[in-house]
Amino acid sequence: MTVTMTMTSSLSRMMCLMMMTSIAHATENYQLSEQTTNMRARTESIQWISESITVLSKDDIESTFRRTLEDLDGYIPGMVFDTLGSTPQGAAIAIRGIHSNRASKGFEPAVAVMMDGVYVGTHTGQNQTLFDIERIEVRRGTQGTFTAAPAEAGAIYIERTKPTGVADLTIRLGLGDYSRKDLDAVLNLPMIYGIATKITGSFLESDNEEISNVSGREENTEERTAISLSFLWDQREDISIQYTYDTEDDRSDTPALINFSTLADLVCVPDPANNPTVAANCGTPTTSPGLQPESGSLEFSTQNFSNRRKFEGRYHTLRIEGEFNGFKYTSITGYRATDEKFDQDLDGTSSDFYSSTFDQDYEQLSSEFTVLGQWSDNLTYVVGGYLFNTKYDLIRNDLFILNKLQEAGRLEPGCLDPPACLSDPEIVRNQTRTIDSSQDASITSIFGHADYFINDQWSADFGLRFNRYEKEFVQIVSPIATVTLPGTNLLLRNDEITYRTSGSGGLRFKVDDSAMIYFRYGVDYTPAGFYDNATSAESASFHRVQTTQSLEIGMKSHWYDDRLRLNFSYFQNYQDDKVEEFTTLTSAGNFEATADNISQIEVTGFDLEFEYVPLTNLYFRGAYGHTNASYRDYDVADLANAGQVLDLSSIVDPARSPSDTLYITGQYFTPVAEGVLHLFVGYKFVQGYETNPLLTRGTVRSYATLDLSAEYRINDFTIRLFSQNAIDKRYLTSFEGTNDAQIASISANQIGCTADPALCAIQGISTIAEVNRPRYTGIEVIWKPQIRF
Repeated sequence: MTVTMTMTSSLSRMMCLMMMTSIAHATENYQLSEQTTNMRARTESIQWISESITVLSKDDIESTFRRTLEDLDGYIPGMVFDTLGSTPQGAAIAIRGIHSNRASKGFEPAVAVMMDGVYVGTHTGQNQTLFDIERIEVRRGTQGTFTAAPAEAGAIYIERTKPTGVADLTIRLGLGDYSRKDLDAVLNLPMIYGIATKITGSFLESDNEEISNVSGREENTEERTAISLSFLWDQREDISIQYTYDTEDDRSDTPALINFSTLADLVCVPDPANNPTVAANCGTPTTSPGLQPESGSLEFSTQNFSNRRKFEGRYHTLRIEGEFNGFKYTSITGYRATDEKFDQDLDGTSSDFYSSTFDQDYEQLSSEFTVLGQWSDNLTYVVGGYLFNTKYDLIRNDLFILNKLQEAGRLEPGCLDPPACLSDPEIVRNQTRTIDSSQDASITSIFGHADYFINDQWSADFGLRFNRYEKEFVQIVSPIATVTLPGTNLLLRNDEITYRTSGSGGLRFKVDDSAMIYFRYGVDYTPAGFYDNATSAESASFHRVQTTQSLEIGMKSHWYDDRLRLNFSYFQNYQDDKVEEFTTLTSAGNFEATADNISQIEVTGFDLEFEYVPLTNLYFRGAYGHTNASYRDYDVADLANAGQVLDLSSIVDPARSPSDTLYITGQYFTPVAEGVLHLFVGYKFVQGYETNPLLTRGTVRSYATLDLSAEYRINDFTIRLFSQNAIDKRYLTSFEGTNDAQIASISANQIGCTADPALCAIQGISTIAEVNRPRYTGIEVIWKPQIRF
């Protein structure tokens, strides 16, 4: 606390110094940058493309203290970024009300994250660290033509700097709250035999004590090391080859969960042995459900199961660009392999009720080849193909839970494996559910896109991508906790091939040299798949692809001698066959959890971005997003009436669709002594939104945060004081609820149903949530010396 107050006070004094300093001798100038995109295999200004795009340059990222992709939350209009703590660098990203949030690697994200042109095929790894970044490009709306992989909601392209071939070194050292230490370095070596080499290293360590455990154990510690080695050969004008190898090792804790269960949940037991009554065994009920965690505070966790985690990643990227007979071509091949093991206390309490261990291996191989040609002075085109293959293996052990469900009368009492019980009675008290799952998936696509310039004012573009999706699924669940199949393993096997055509088209009218208006329509898909927590062949059934159609009308403009840029777009998204998780009644009469295409979502709204340079040393930027999201259909089985359907569309709202998001930033610089003082202020406001439509407690309340930084640049050094979330606003994110049908199928023939039919109904187990990052204040030193070899 002392460190935080001292640094915040220092930052305030530096801001006062800025206000008292003359700007007459300014040595730098703010100006509206010429922002470009290479998405269509050529360099184009985003101000003349019929699509909503935000581009952040290297200077934008560094001067505004963006350190991870999560820091872009709100900075991009209509984008919501929630972390998924159960998986390293996990993210649940929404753009314009379209999102996905499954930590399972068997489900593709709705927002595609591309690192140096290679698709990050899972929610794991999407929250990239932003160091050595050349630019970030965020494209809103369906990206069915150009993004190699599925991108229903939009796409985020991250490009790192290329090796320069000139000797230089940059070192960044950061120290801050919670004993956090950041050390990053980029070393470019001189050209050797025509090859430029770049070495990058990044290290993070933190105690991260914003959440404490009542037992005294450490929570949320972070430890991550990443190393990158890149080679670039571009000695000929007609070809360049770049190869990059990345490795990372993450030994951070599995982040703590806060238990928010109430009496409506079956078990949230701190100490059932000392107080066996039902009321005492449940979390603290309040008159405002969801505001009172079991621990009594957002800063304390009561978990006691292991929070160990290990994540290792190895990545290879090969990019070849060139020109041949008037055609420009690009080839990007990427290989990503991750090994992940972690433990998690899923009930969020001090009772060993529901905890899990995960062992996951994931591999992906992708290759994309594009060719740019020109048919005439008015017509250019791009054609290409894409291959994407993944393999995902999961071994999951759910501990304690079957015993507790037996004790609660939810399952057949006694040992789930009678022969083993006879030889070892201890097994009765140590039953687990084990899921051994494997998925192979592939995407094959060919695509083409054409731009036609009708005249100086009108132009049009149109593109199609033909996709073939294939998934194969094998799963073993052991033991099966049902009366009909006691003590046996169940093998689930399925495979499916689907075909879809995605694409987009746009029409642009250039009003004059300062403004344009445009229209765009697009459609894209997320591949089908299987539910990898299935406990029967029915619950593992194949669900179809989900589809999003996007309509957009916009205006882009720049005024006042290029000192004001104003971009506006109205959009309408319609998502059909959205995959949701729910409980169903199987043909065998069991209640089970599954996932299927059961809902449709409609989202309308508008985005507004502006940049303004009133003075050469003063710069403002703003991003405002408004959405109006609603379910058109949300049909689930009526468990009380066989064969009937309930439509939940009128009583629930889509997740991660805040009605309003606002982020306004200001930057100012002035010379001081021999250097330059630079200040940044950022204000963010987010209207409340749902993280889980089916949980009344799953609402993120409206909140506002403030980001501050002050840096002084002199010679080879930059010294920065910063404070993210300076007002220390705390709020809950990523609510998740678990019920017994998600663990084991519940049969209507279960013992106790005749005497008490309520025992056969679906009952909750626990409700848990994550907490946002607290205020983080610190100091950072960047050194870029002049070096000679």
